Amino acid sequence: MIELNRKGKFVDVAIENNDRLIAIEVAMTPTHERVNIEKDIDLAQADYVIVACKDAKVLDKVEAVIQNLPEPYSKKSRAILISEVLSKKWTLESFLGVEMSNR
Repeated sequence: MIELNRKGKFVDVAIENNDRLIAIEVAMTPTHERVNIEKDIDLAQADYVIVACKDAKVLDKVEAVIQNLPEPYSKKSRAILISEVLSKKWTLESFLGVEMSNR
């Protein structure tokens, strides 16, 4: 779903699978990604957040943001290049390190 509004928080792209919500935020800059991650988990109640970054520079900065987040935010968040998301060379399970078929 594009621009899911859940409890007042807009998620850029949302994937709902077996009662789990995966929030995907598209990051053109790293400026608001800490707040996006926190709100996706707290307000939208996302189980996981993927930040899809436009380039390696943004990816490096978003990865640093994620590393500095307290748990559970850091454990539930990952960053990846947009080009990798579109390449289909990964799966949610392998990327997030969780089984998506069972809750």
